[in-house]
Amino acid sequence: MMRAEDLENYRRFTIQYKQDIKKAKKVANDNAINTARNPTKCRWNIMNQERGKKKETEENYLLPQAFGNFFAKVADKLIDEIPKTKDDSI
Repeated sequence: MMRAEDLENYRRFTIQYKQDIKKAKKVANDNAINTARNPTKCRWNIMNQERGKKKETEENYLLPQAFGNFFAKVADKLIDEIPKTKDDSI
């Protein structure tokens, strides 16, 4: 069990740590905005990053296309894999 003094020290250091993290993020974000070619876009990117919103990339568009191509071609591949018989009228 923690002593009351140790618990208080832990809480104080935790608060200080969180404050230091916030300050470091603010400094980094301010620096990024101040040195950006397009500060407005940089601000939006930072806000989206903090919200957890990801940028859409080409990979997001390729996946559905690849998925559709697979199912469009799977029937032909399966037909080709079926052995031909004499009675096959197809």
